Amino acid sequence: MMATQKQLQPLRNALGEAEAHQKTLVTAEKPDFGAINKNIEKIGGIRVEMAKIQTKNRLDLRAQLTDEQKLKFDLFKHGMRQWK
Repeated sequence: MMATQKQLQPLRNALGEAEAHQKTLVTAEKPDFGAINKNIEKIGGIRVEMAKIQTKNRLDLRAQLTDEQKLKFDLFKHGMRQWK
């Protein structure tokens, strides 16, 4: 779990920076649509990379569980999505 957080932290930082830059690009007096689109692609790439790391972590964790624990784990994850 700690290794996952260490992997995600630089990506979270980069995402925050890219999102802040996006605000700057969009609110410019003369927005550069090429730069805006390029930054959108960058943000998307960061989010995809984060999702891959998080999914691998969940699957690695799930693989260590018993069948009963897997059922609870899967139900818990589903329930958490309802609150987002």
